[in-house]
Amino acid sequence: MKNGIKITLTLSIVCLVAGLCLGAVYRQSRPSIEARQRADEEKRLKEIFPESDDFEEKTGVLPKMIEKYFIVKNKGSLLGYVFVCSNYGYSSDIELMVGVDAKGNVAGVKVLAQSETPGLGTRIEEPDFINQFKGWNDALCKSGKVNFDSITGCTISSKAVFNEIVSALELWDKLGK
Repeated sequence: MKNGIKITLTLSIVCLVAGLCLGAVYRQSRPSIEARQRADEEKRLKEIFPESDDFEEKTGVLPKMIEKYFIVKNKGSLLGYVFVCSNYGYSSDIELMVGVDAKGNVAGVKVLAQSETPGLGTRIEEPDFINQFKGWNDALCKSGKVNFDSITGCTISSKAVFNEIVSALELWDKLGK
């Protein structure tokens, strides 16, 4: 009985010390981790709008699939918006950045994260697939005349990307007006 109490007390003290050390390390490294994340995010935003010099992040209550968005400016004038979207594909969430210019046309799409089936679903990142959405706008999507080349064998992943882009364009339509 005494041996069990001694082991429990020893393990509790070890866990407490380890937890305190981990918390201290986290507190020290958090600012640099956040700065690195902001720099990485700005780099991805600049891939869609290279001429931009200001990104204003917006969050809050947003439509389905939209996690957050950025108002993108250059020298104070609006260039467009970048929407961070997420939708479930075949086997994972597919996270995209969809850039929509001030006129409402898709300026660029970047896959941020996905864990789809290797060799099939991962093809959503290929330039031939992702670049076909450039120039799309909300009016085109609403007309029902939109056509896109789905990837053979990965219809669910292709459709998830399509739905995210349509969702971003719908939000642009609300924001742009």
